[in-house]
Amino acid sequence: IWPSLTNKDFPYNFERLSVTKELTIGMDAAKKIYQIRMSPLRYLNKDTGHLIIFTDITELKELQLQLERQAYYDELTQIYNRRAFYRQCEQDYANAVKNVSPFTVILLDIDYFKAVNDTYGHQIGDQVIVHVVNACKTQLPNAALFARYGGEEFVIALNGYSQSEGLALANEICTYVAAQCCDT
Repeated sequence: IWPSLTNKDFPYNFERLSVTKELTIGMDAAKKIYQIRMSPLRYLNKDTGHLIIFTDITELKELQLQLERQAYYDELTQIYNRRAFYRQCEQDYANAVKNVSPFTVILLDIDYFKAVNDTYGHQIGDQVIVHVVNACKTQLPNAALFARYGGEEFVIALNGYSQSEGLALANEICTYVAAQCCDT
């Protein structure tokens, strides 16, 4: 039946006694995720077939991804939050130590941000935060770990960057962000 439905061979074999797998079928909005449980059927110690149970877990997987996103990403900026930063930074730092590679952490904040919020309101303050994050992202290397640390505070971890290289990048980011904020 499977080949007639999908024009493909069944993606798993039945060599094991019992198997549980996940299978994604389709793409984008039409994508479905199934949990497949397979067990041999036996009668008098002889294989007589296989029991295959498909359970649609698409909604469950989408909810898990949504919860993971909420747990690890800042809602306003869509960059990592502090929790995700700590988790990933610990792994990156351990790898840097193991590989005897330089590792630099940069802390940034937006100067006079309280005055912006007090004068123009939190909605404008949020726009400033998003603008600064977008400006920072254009200056960061792809491998940089970038997160919102607190209200208007951000943190960057750079594996393979020495202290002087990190300082140079921090100065470039500050110069770029200042230029972007003054041009608009």
